[in-house]
Amino acid sequence: WFVAVGNLVVNQSVSAAIVPNLAILAKWPKVFTMQSLLQHRQLTQRKMNKLFEGDDYLLSKRYGALLNILFVILTYASGLPILYFFGIIFFSTAYWCDKIAILRACKKPAQYDEKLAMYCTTMMSVGL
Repeated sequence: WFVAVGNLVVNQSVSAAIVPNLAILAKWPKVFTMQSLLQHRQLTQRKMNKLFEGDDYLLSKRYGALLNILFVILTYASGLPILYFFGIIFFSTAYWCDKIAILRACKKPAQYDEKLAMYCTTMMSVGL
C-alpha cells in the first residue's frame, strides 16, 4: 500500500502544497509590470483606477483549496507522517501568498460574515 497508494498521495500533496500558492503569487509581478508600463498612458482617472484596481480575489476557491489539502493530510497522515510537513509548507506559504495577493495584487475582497468561517470550522471538525 505504501508503495502504490502512498507514493501517489505524497506526490499529490507536494504538488497541491506548491502550485495553488504559486498561482496566486504569480499575479503580483504581472499586475506590477502592467501598472508600471501603462500608468502614464491612461487618459482618464477612471482608466487609471481600473489599472490599479487589480483582479478579483475569490475567497471561495481559496477555502476549497485549504479544505482539500487539510482533509487529505488528516486522512492519510497517520500512515504517512511526512504529510504533516507538506501541510506546514502549504499553510505557511498560503498565508504569505494570500497576504501579498490581497494587499498588492487583487481588489479588496467582498465583505463576508462569519457564516463561511463557521462552516469551514465545522467541516474541519468533521475531518478530524
